[in-house]
Amino acid sequence: MLTDRVVLEIDPISGTDEMGVFVLSTDLETTDELDRSYVLAERGQYVTEAFDIAPNALTDPVSSSDFGRREGYHIDGGAGTDSITVSATRGAEETTQWGDGSADGESTQYDAASGDLDAQVDVLRHWLNETRSDSGGQTRLHIRGHTDGTYSDSAGPFGEPITVAVQGHTISKEDHAEISITLTLVRTATVPNVDDALDDVQDAVDEVVAELGEYTPDW
Repeated sequence: MLTDRVVLEIDPISGTDEMGVFVLSTDLETTDELDRSYVLAERGQYVTEAFDIAPNALTDPVSSSDFGRREGYHIDGGAGTDSITVSATRGAEETTQWGDGSADGESTQYDAASGDLDAQVDVLRHWLNETRSDSGGQTRLHIRGHTDGTYSDSAGPFGEPITVAVQGHTISKEDHAEISITLTLVRTATVPNVDDALDDVQDAVDEVVAELGEYTPDW
């Protein structure tokens, strides 16, 4: 379990063979949010109204149901967004890893040395800018029970980190004492070969565009 920190892992980017590890623990705040997208949501109220005016032969199976005026049917097809916002600060005195571990008293573009706040801003930006962070599984979040024990004494009940897409990040530095970091992360499914999946999507889009072109006049 991770009770005092969260850890963002990033697969190696161009120029390094090591994984990037970013530990956030000071002033740590996390917000979990689930936004469901229903196949059928509030429009289900129109279904309710249809029962009131449709012929009895069509509504007999549900004729005994008592519908509220503002009630509707909701069908959950599994769509929606499971997001996590992580906010923390990082002080100049912190020594936990902030990159690929290559800094040996002096910061590199892949790792920030302890106490070098400017480098910590640049290094995190560099890693997040250079990674794709999508369903290829390049970015993972170790948080609470979602960890394999790499950064704690034991694995959490879920046994592995959450594969996430980093939707956005904000890094602010108001003085020479600390930086503030906010990460907006969305849980994502892993596609074994995301490039092939993207090619399939593009082929489908091209096919639709081609078909529409047949109906578009040449003016």
